[in-house]
Amino acid sequence: MNPLKQIALGVAGLRSRYVMLFAVIIIVVMGGASGLILVDNTPRAFAARMKTSLSHRVIHVKAPIDADGKRLDASAVQRFQAINGVAEAEGTYSLSGDLVISGAANAVPVTLLPYRSVFPPPLSAGRVPEGGLQTGQALIPAHLEGQDLSGFLGKEMTLVRNESRRPGETVPVKEKMKVVGLIEPYWQVEGRNPVYVAGQAAAEWLRDLNAADSTGAPIEGYSSVGVLVDEGQDVTKILDEIQRAGWQASTGAQTSTEVPEALDSFAALSKMLRWLGGILGAFVVFFVVRGLALTRVREVGLLKSLGYRSGRIFAVMVGECVAVALAAALVGLAGSSVVTAWVASRAGSQALPPGATLLLALPHPVLAVEIVLFTVAVVIASAALPIVKASRREASQALRIVT
Repeated sequence: MNPLKQIALGVAGLRSRYVMLFAVIIIVVMGGASGLILVDNTPRAFAARMKTSLSHRVIHVKAPIDADGKRLDASAVQRFQAINGVAEAEGTYSLSGDLVISGAANAVPVTLLPYRSVFPPPLSAGRVPEGGLQTGQALIPAHLEGQDLSGFLGKEMTLVRNESRRPGETVPVKEKMKVVGLIEPYWQVEGRNPVYVAGQAAAEWLRDLNAADSTGAPIEGYSSVGVLVDEGQDVTKILDEIQRAGWQASTGAQTSTEVPEALDSFAALSKMLRWLGGILGAFVVFFVVRGLALTRVREVGLLKSLGYRSGRIFAVMVGECVAVALAAALVGLAGSSVVTAWVASRAGSQALPPGATLLLALPHPVLAVEIVLFTVAVVIASAALPIVKASRREASQALRIVT
């Protein structure tokens, strides 16, 4: 027979045998891998969203626990500003208040903070005007106590703050604030439910509470100071200098302490779902491949009658399954990236930073290798047993089996 014709017949035979196996593996890998990729990549995408353009250049300074009278006052801020390589240093403090969402009965306690250009909060919508927040403007959380506040962007809201009229007595004062930006929900630095207002407005409110010293700084000192390092300077060197002076200092973005715990929990869930998805996928592929192998018992008998040895028969048949499994796993992996990208974009592209959809869709190299190797291993295990059993039979016995 013509060699080309033999190849054509062989390919046709493979197609008829393995088209179902090929389709099943693609579907299983696409479905399982899409979920695994999404769960595996979500913590990384979330961490990428928390980063800001200045986070790697910011040093956060707090007073030591055993401060012994050492306060983050105006003079401390000036000393930080004087360090060689420091671009800017800003102190911050917090005030308490209530944000009225819909009527006096629906007022939520918030932490009022002066807007800092050194380390501004990340926004999910809106923007800060050139030059910073102006009096009468505010940045509010995008979600507050389970309520979506996106509809208030560009509108006025009522903010209730306290004002001291006489020693030991405060009265509530209402302020109309225009919402110019929505803060990312994960941002809980310097207190719960942060609302940022213009620095001059916060300073005035601090004086109204008789809590400011002659310089306008809080009498008790700033709760923290943000130190912005010049571009190209060694952040570690300046951090060491501040720490040697006796201050608590750290670098990078600061968020709620619940965020790292949530990411750790999500990572644990990711590992658990890897195992669960792998077991379910292996169960489906195992029985499909096993069923396919059982249909080839008579073929094993025919090959043995033609003089083929058991080892050769095993290598050919299992090799065919492995080749199909490898091709299907790669196609399924590519398809899972497309599915994951589509799901991520549909789930809320506005909530993802630039490039995060791609980050979510692309599997980690280790995960990709695990999926391919696991698929091939399951196929080998499920195909080997029935083929080995069939190859041990006498050729005449195998030929009499009806499948």
